[in-house]
Amino acid sequence: MKKLIKPTLSWVAGVALSLGIAQGAGAQNVQFVGNITTNGSVRNDFMDYWDQITPENEGKWGSVERSRDNYSWSGQDAAYNFARANGIPFKAHTLVWGSQYPSWINNLSNAEKAAEIEEWIRDYCNRYPATDIIDVVNEATPGHAPANYARDAFGDNWIIKSFQLARQYCPNATLVLNDYNVLIWNTNDFIAMAQPVINAGVVDALGLQAHGLESLSASQLKSTLDRIANLGLPIYISEYDVRSTNDQEQLRIMRDQFPVFYNHPSVRGITLWGYMVGATWREGTGLIRADGSHRPAMTWLMNYLENNRGGSTSSSSSSSSSSSSSSSSSSGSSSGGPSSLTVELESLSDSSNFSPFSVQSDSSAAGGQYVVWPNNGNQIVSSPSDSASGQIQVHFTLSQSADVQFQIRADLANGNDDSFYYKLDSGSWNTQNNASTSGWGTLTPATFSNVSTGSHTLHILRREDGAKLDKVTLNASVGQVSASTGSSSSSSSSSSSSSSSSSSSSSGAAVASCDGVNEYPSWTAKDWSGGDYNHANSGDYMSYQGVLYRANWYTATVPGSDSSWTRVGDCNFV
Repeated sequence: MKKLIKPTLSWVAGVALSLGIAQGAGAQNVQFVGNITTNGSVRNDFMDYWDQITPENEGKWGSVERSRDNYSWSGQDAAYNFARANGIPFKAHTLVWGSQYPSWINNLSNAEKAAEIEEWIRDYCNRYPATDIIDVVNEATPGHAPANYARDAFGDNWIIKSFQLARQYCPNATLVLNDYNVLIWNTNDFIAMAQPVINAGVVDALGLQAHGLESLSASQLKSTLDRIANLGLPIYISEYDVRSTNDQEQLRIMRDQFPVFYNHPSVRGITLWGYMVGATWREGTGLIRADGSHRPAMTWLMNYLENNRGGSTSSSSSSSSSSSSSSSSSSGSSSGGPSSLTVELESLSDSSNFSPFSVQSDSSAAGGQYVVWPNNGNQIVSSPSDSASGQIQVHFTLSQSADVQFQIRADLANGNDDSFYYKLDSGSWNTQNNASTSGWGTLTPATFSNVSTGSHTLHILRREDGAKLDKVTLNASVGQVSASTGSSSSSSSSSSSSSSSSSSSSSGAAVASCDGVNEYPSWTAKDWSGGDYNHANSGDYMSYQGVLYRANWYTATVPGSDSSWTRVGDCNFV
């Protein structure tokens, strides 16, 4: 019986630390292919096949607190402790949902409901502080299962408030808005529900349940997945199964659909919803029979994952102190689909003409910081100039000619602090104005057409004081977009490191020198970009005791305390 090579993925404090079965040359961004508990328990063979775990029912509020203030954590404890012991990500399901919640909450006043929701989220996070990913709000699309008790407690902004509480008490988790039928017929409804939450800047990723897709072709699935990806957040396929008692039919559907998820640039992880025949939520979705034999779809899946392993894929758990969206980095080249580059603007504060911009703190900002020209009496730069102070330069490189979409996360409170200038390379200055946001939101000022292969610079110049700027995302229509010298960043579908003269291949080949890379024996000093260790991004290089290491993903932990740095060669300092 063929099994997957056992994964070696390790997660510490919500950060992915090594390689797992989900890696592959075609899976530039996928962090894991996971599964759920079986009848409330973790099977002994789980680690033979999967590298992420979700409790199917044990973590739902109604399962944990059937009677008020009397918790039953044992089922959730078992899954959480299993994940920690085996170094795989733990995904919680779910905090706020209009199903499987404790019925006693319906008898409370609105104020009591609010207090109980906060208590539930607080107590969960206190017990499981290293939870990697959380389905915070589940099935909130109208007509699904929105949590009416939460609406009673918090009003129409109950989804945003639920995420704010999750961020407050679980600051190191990736926070997900999860729903079903999004990939079939509720696409527009989901987008309408999700957009205000995304604009509020409180959600890290979108979760797409993937039940009932058997009638969809690969092209239909990709088209809808692309629409959801256009919302600008990473995606987790949260509950995938293929329902058919006909082995060959299940195989055909799995073979057509799974690669669409696995190779999509926005998909960060895939969780299948059960794998044992007779022990799954929907009959006909099981993959392994009671005698241990595999149905053909499972055999194909194991072969597909094994054959698509290789290359160097590293990913973030998208917390960036958990308030930023996910990003990932991988080495290698690609002439295929789109890729993206995300740059935290505070990482560029050491540029010579950055002032009078300053770096400020805000727990709702990606990475906990943003840049702003401090508000001081409605100041304005009436005419842009290449020599003006208060500029930020985002340097990037394209592997081939592409259209480049410019997105920026910003907090533009009103008409007196809602603008800035921007331009690409030596082009004309453009004005972003008259688009105030309600808190943190994402704007798309421009798409630059037919940008040539090679190095480029996006310039951002202050215009009105008070405009808070968080991070920039550049989306290339084809090929790879990666950071050039001067930008501390993370990129998907591309390697983001070009900060030092050292380089590494996807196989981790040794480098000739470490010119431009500093050695920090204590592991508590600064990374190459000048930020502290809490701002080490994918592709950053650092040396330790004469050995060169590369950051695999955004790390919020001290580099020496985990494996989020991959050894890539010995240093010969010059």
